[in-house]
Amino acid sequence: MEFVEGYLDMDLIGQGRAVYFENGVAAEGTWQRETLGNHTVYRGPDGLPVLLQPGPTWIQIVPVGPIEGTLTYLHGNAAGG
Repeated sequence: MEFVEGYLDMDLIGQGRAVYFENGVAAEGTWQRETLGNHTVYRGPDGLPVLLQPGPTWIQIVPVGPIEGTLTYLHGNAAGG
């Protein structure tokens, strides 16, 4: 990742860590994309593909490296599960 003319230039090919949030529950997993012509595959903690619910989906790319920040969340659901 690098800054190019005021924008972050991110490599969207490869693989990495992912955190999924759905219905108040967080789960860690991975993402993988072989080429720009391929879809990104999202996998859950069990290694199986994540099945996204129908409707709008929001994907947030968070930089890692020298400008890495902190992502804080609670495992389980909002009711303390």
